[in-house]
Amino acid sequence: MTIALNSLGRRQRGAALITAVLVVTLASVAAVAMVTRQRMDLRLSENVLYLEQAALYLGGAEAYVMPLLTQDLLNNNKFDNLEEYGENSVVFPVEGGVLTGRVEDLQGRFNINNLLDDKGKRSDPDYQLFKRMLEHLELPPDLADAVVDWLDADEEARGIGGAEDNYYLGMPVAYRTANQPLRSTSELLLVRGFGDRLPDSELRVYDMVEPFVVALPGRTRVNVNTADSNNELPPGVLASVLKDISLQDAQDLRQGRTNEGWETRDQFLQESVLAGKVGKDADRVLDVASNYFLLTAEAQVGRARSTLYTLLNRSDDGKVSVVLRSYGGL
Repeated sequence: MTIALNSLGRRQRGAALITAVLVVTLASVAAVAMVTRQRMDLRLSENVLYLEQAALYLGGAEAYVMPLLTQDLLNNNKFDNLEEYGENSVVFPVEGGVLTGRVEDLQGRFNINNLLDDKGKRSDPDYQLFKRMLEHLELPPDLADAVVDWLDADEEARGIGGAEDNYYLGMPVAYRTANQPLRSTSELLLVRGFGDRLPDSELRVYDMVEPFVVALPGRTRVNVNTADSNNELPPGVLASVLKDISLQDAQDLRQGRTNEGWETRDQFLQESVLAGKVGKDADRVLDVASNYFLLTAEAQVGRARSTLYTLLNRSDDGKVSVVLRSYGGL
């Protein structure tokens, strides 16, 4: 009897010990989970604070740039050039991080929305200009038909490369044409042919075209002072804005252009390489001043990084307004 009682007591003490160990283990797991969650909450709160601080810096960059654009025009500056709107970024140290900003003249590119005239019909001079650009980039000129079909309101497919709703509704993921001007050049990826891969390359047709085009509201001219500013790319815009200009002619123009550029359109047209090659369309297509600019600002605060893209319009009286604002991508 005594032996049985002693055995029972040992079993009870063993069970109590196991229970105590389980309680301690559960308490430890709970404590670790609480500490881990607390650290995650602190990190999340810290990141949110950093992002809010970065957003304030980006807003400050936008507020800083807008009056500068106004002042640039009011200082009797009737032309815009690479000295003002080149490739260089400006870096500002800020509390807790760094702010980087760059302003690009968007009228150094061809405005895709120029392909439609004021009545919503195809603008033949701009259509021919775009086809010349595609040819200079060694791309099928029929791509221009697909873009016009994407923009215009009718359902009539144009040429060999055209495409309307009946084409896009037959895609694996069906959709319709926009039937309106583009808000972003990235919309071209939806247009027939622009998402195709180039032969023996990872690049798409869109990747070749994107550096030379822009989507702006209304009709715009090309600023010859800022067109084709990237010397690593062919002078596709300058070679396309006038009918009889070759790639070599455009390359000669770019090499001879200083950062100050040309002060007037007539001064540009007097270049020797343009002798006998300037048609009546030059006044409608060319300019040396711009109204649309892109601010690209990036703020890095702590571990947070945020980028702001702001499309700005400067009217002829100097007023600057925000057309489009996007965080992360445009």
